[in-house]
Amino acid sequence: TVQILSRISDWLGVLASPARWGFWILAAAGAGALLSARSLFRLSPEAPPRLSSDANPETLARGKRVADLSLVLLNLLFLFHNVTDIAYLWMGRSLPAGDNYPEFSHFAREGSYLLMFVVALAAVVLCLFFRLGTAQASSPASRRLALAWIAQNLLVTASAGRRLAFHVEAFGLSRLRVYSWLWLALVSVGFLLLAAKILREQPFRLLVRRNALAAAATLYLCAFLPVDALTAAWNVDLRMHGASAVLDDDYLWSLDDQAVPFLLPLRHDTDPEVRRRAEEAARTRRGEIEARLAGGWRSWTLTGQWVQRSLKEDGVRMPAPEPASESREIRR
Repeated sequence: TVQILSRISDWLGVLASPARWGFWILAAAGAGALLSARSLFRLSPEAPPRLSSDANPETLARGKRVADLSLVLLNLLFLFHNVTDIAYLWMGRSLPAGDNYPEFSHFAREGSYLLMFVVALAAVVLCLFFRLGTAQASSPASRRLALAWIAQNLLVTASAGRRLAFHVEAFGLSRLRVYSWLWLALVSVGFLLLAAKILREQPFRLLVRRNALAAAATLYLCAFLPVDALTAAWNVDLRMHGASAVLDDDYLWSLDDQAVPFLLPLRHDTDPEVRRRAEEAARTRRGEIEARLAGGWRSWTLTGQWVQRSLKEDGVRMPAPEPASESREIRR
């Protein structure tokens, strides 16, 4: 009885976790958006709301002037920033030196910080200005201003990708940088969906559902994408072709088992220290995989079997067994 009550108490404590409740609320909101499949790509038969006949014309005109003036100022502001990016990122002006990691890393992260701000600003401003029933929502001039700003936002996204490409070229690929590419692709899709909403005068709920579908598809892709194998193959290829002198082999050998076959060429590197560390790491990983596969069918995986065969074919030997410690029983 005491054990049952203790388990019930632990279970209630887990249910009372705010983090767990927050997760399930977000999961339920995303699932609710995705389950409304009928309205993901088409509207209900009802006509979209137009300008109300009893709306105050002065209020509508004032709102349109505010929206147009704001979009003009935002376009000018982004134009100045994008011209600077084009000059430095796309036309070969001077960039930070590749061997200065702190300066180059700060340069690359500036694009990510700006992009997060741009995404939030564009989503709030355009969804606020182009609500159905407003004058600017049906105005061709206001739409052109909005589309011009969206185009500039896409250019900011492309510039962030360019900064990331420079960073990868100088310091190699990592898990986080692969996910950054996916984030940039998702942001681009979001801007295109926002442009479609404005052009077709669609309701905000449809934009939310389509973005939820795009986010779910991206997460589904991440579940099957061999990120660690891609990271290892990319960095080793750069190393073998002499395109990058920076090699964080400690990080590479800490990746998942799927990355191990792509790291084996480091055992034949021209640097003796890299060869030594690669040989030690490969032997250690083979011992871990052999022990895991010997644990029975529950621990068997197709990836583990493939990696084991790759290690054997490359001639990686098992690690030397540790000397058994002699234990003496002291009897009194």
